[in-house]
Amino acid sequence: MNSPPSEDVQALMEAAHDRAAKALALTCTGTLAWGFQGVTLGQRAGDRWLRVSRTAARNAGRKQGEGIVGASLLVPDTVPRPRLHGVHDWTDGEWAFEAEAFDYVAQPVVSPDRAGLDHDPGLPDAWWDDLCQALGLLSEADGVRVTVRDEWMERAFPQFLGIPAPAKVERVSGHGDLHWGNLTTMPLNLLDWERWGLVSLGFDAGLLHANSLKAKAKTLHLDVGNHCWFSDPGKAL
Repeated sequence: MNSPPSEDVQALMEAAHDRAAKALALTCTGTLAWGFQGVTLGQRAGDRWLRVSRTAARNAGRKQGEGIVGASLLVPDTVPRPRLHGVHDWTDGEWAFEAEAFDYVAQPVVSPDRAGLDHDPGLPDAWWDDLCQALGLLSEADGVRVTVRDEWMERAFPQFLGIPAPAKVERVSGHGDLHWGNLTTMPLNLLDWERWGLVSLGFDAGLLHANSLKAKAKTLHLDVGNHCWFSDPGKAL
């Protein structure tokens, strides 16, 4: 949960959220949920959740197969996630706005305040099995966007690991932002699909593992390793 960075941004985004709610015939109630630096704003509307994001007007327009809309079309329905029910996009001056209405998810996320964990949440085996199955099904989707680019790996491997990046990278479709703030408790839902697309094999599991290292619980690290690493798409080690 974040706070708006300034009164101007708060007024801008609340007005945009109101406009989107009217366009999609939604009545929003409850607490406002701010994204990082006030770039996104979400609020409950009955059994829906309305989320509005902004970007520079020069970047207006959704790209085919990408983001939440792309995921709704290309990711199998068997991957547990909120279903998209409507969108409303517009530009206003220097800003472009995108609004999505999707299912309200009542289950809390595993880590509401940060991406990582500092304790073992004690998730049941069934939860891990569901996550393993979801990542396997997701890997078979027809991703379009390359989320983790070669250029990033060419910089990151020497900088953080002290070794060259691999010459050949195998990619599968993945979530692209798989951390504990984007996973609900039982029953499992995967949230926030803005970065989904083609990722290097094992990227989602590796990111989740990295966000588990501060948790002083060996069982959690074993759970991530045993359930989420793949030798082939859809096959757990």
